[in-house]
Parts: sequence; structure tokens; C-alpha cells
Amino acid sequence: MKWLVTLLLISGLAFAQTTPPADGGQPPVNETQNPEQPSTGTGTEQETPANPDESPEDAGETPADPAQEQTPVAPAPTSPATAPNPATEQPAQPAPETPKFPVVKIPVTVPEALRAPFQNALKVFSHDRVPLEAEFVASADTQFQTETDIPFNPDAGSRTLTSGNKRQVWINTATTLSQDLIWRVEAAKLLKLPDPTVLPKERTLTEQDKMALKTQFASKGDFNGDDRVDLLDLIILAKNMGVENPQKGDLNQDGTVNDQDYALFQQLYTR
Repeated sequence: MKWLVTLLLISGLAFAQTTPPADGGQPPVNETQNPEQPSTGTGTEQETPANPDESPEDAGETPADPAQEQTPVAPAPTSPATAPNPATEQPAQPAPETPKFPVVKIPVTVPEALRAPFQNALKVFSHDRVPLEAEFVASADTQFQTETDIPFNPDAGSRTLTSGNKRQVWINTATTLSQDLIWRVEAAKLLKLPDPTVLPKERTLTEQDKMALKTQFASKGDFNGDDRVDLLDLIILAKNMGVENPQKGDLNQDGTVNDQDYALFQQLYTR
């Protein structure tokens, strides 16, 4: 009877060792296993502890590439429209200088006390293309005076006496008219600009004045102001031949259109 009980106990113990637990837990630890190496739970794979002296290569790990860790961001490409082109870039060019034309001297005889108002009047008609400047001489073709034995009409600004190429001009300083206006009108007459019959309310530089000044002083021989000296200008010269104090054709400014002006015109004529 005892041997039967002993056999049953041995069989039960063997059955208990080979049957897994009912709750799905881990099998009992093998007593022969190294207690310093913990089990992974499968009984076949064991984790090897990391050696602090081991390099990443020895441990089987690939080290990170520093060049790949911090990759610089490439700048955005510049469009062709805004990209500077050294081959086509030109240095900044200085602004062209305004051409300076020679000053035109206007010979005139004016008393010392009247020179300032005459110069102011002459400046009105001076411009970039024809800069004007008074040249005061003792005996010019045009002479201005103030003293006269003949009384002025109160509405008159001046009185003129012409004899050949000589002009005597008396200025009425006692009139109620504007002295600046009187001098401007007289300066316009001296420059052979259009002369109104009645004293205007104002006398300023006009486009017609500029053309007349250019023709007379700046464009010698270009009587019609088309920037050419050609047959049309020769016709104008021929029409004024022998005329005294003409507005056009007197190239040497001697008061008459004659053979001397024709000789000068031949030098300027463009064929």
C-alpha cells in the first residue's frame, strides 16, 4: 500500500514539472541558470550587458555622421531677372554737363545812373542758348539818355531818334509808367525782337523771342531757325540785301545786309 502511495506522489510531481501553469505565467527558473544573467522570459535569448569600454563599432552600432546631423540649408536661387550679371553691369555714368554757350556781348552806351535797370532788363531775354551781357562803351550805335529839352508826353515811356545806324533813345523817368517795363521794351528793340506799337502791360521772354535770338546770335546763317544753313536761308538773305537794320541777314552786325554778309554766308552754307 505504501509503495502505491509513493508511486502516485512521484507521478504527480513529474506531471507538475512538465505542465505549464494555468494562468500563462513564466515557467520556474532553472536552478542551474546563472543568477547574474537574468532570463529574457523565453529561456533561449539572453541580453548581453553593454561594456563601457566598447566602441560603437565593436558593439555593432553605426555612429551618426556629424555632416548629416547638421545639414546647412541652401539659399533660395535668385531668379535671372534679379540676379546681378557682372558682364552686363555698367558703372554709373556721370550726368552729362549742360553745354555752355558763349556769352553774347551787347555794345551800348548808357549813363552810369541807368546801367543797373538796363542790365536787369537785358537779363530778362538772356537764356541758356543765348546768354546776354551788356558791354558799355563810349560811343555805341545805340545810346540811352535822360536829359532833353523837349518835354515828354506823360503817357510816353521813351523817345527815339534814328540817324543811319545810330539810335538816340531818351528815357522818360518822370512818367507814371513802370520803369522796368520801359527798359524791357527798349532792350527788346535793341535786340531786334518783335516791337509792339502800343506799350504792352508786360514784356517777358517768349518762344518767338528765343527763336529770334537764336537766329540772330546763336545760329549764324540759320535765318529760319530749322538748324540748317541751306537754300531757304539764302533766299531770306537775298530778300534783305541792302536793307538797313534788318531782323535777319545782318551776319556781321554792321546794320546793313550787304556783300560782306553774303561772303560770310558762303562759309556757313551746307551743300
